[in-house]
Amino acid sequence: LHHNFNRAQELVEFIEYYRMMGIDHFTFYNSSVSPEVDKVLQFYRVSLTASVLNWTLPSVYVYEQTLRQQGLYAALNDCLYRNTHFRKYKYIGVFDVDEFLIPKRHSDFHKLMASFDIKMKRNSTDRAAFLFRNAYFYTMYPDATKGK
Repeated sequence: LHHNFNRAQELVEFIEYYRMMGIDHFTFYNSSVSPEVDKVLQFYRVSLTASVLNWTLPSVYVYEQTLRQQGLYAALNDCLYRNTHFRKYKYIGVFDVDEFLIPKRHSDFHKLMASFDIKMKRNSTDRAAFLFRNAYFYTMYPDATKGK
């Protein structure tokens, strides 16, 4: 979360959607958030639903491109190792706050991931990553009407 992220309601929607889908813990990297978002993060931290890590880079990383390239990959690596090695999670999902994985045939992520093991007749430790097809829904544009 960066650039004084201030969309508290979207953050709550994101967390609650993924909780309904079976996710029991979130890790947030806080570079810069508004006071309202900080309250949301602290609520979930206190309830043990989320880990909130202060994530600031040295001042040498001034430009956005450098921040995204260097800071993002460092955060992703930290997340992977922190949650697989120390927390012993079997699966790690990496999502932006505006990204929602919506399974077509399964009611939650536990069932979705278990279905991969059944289909492939293998244990999940044989795979390193899953990729899912994505679609963009631009909410900044009006909905198209039929016939146009």
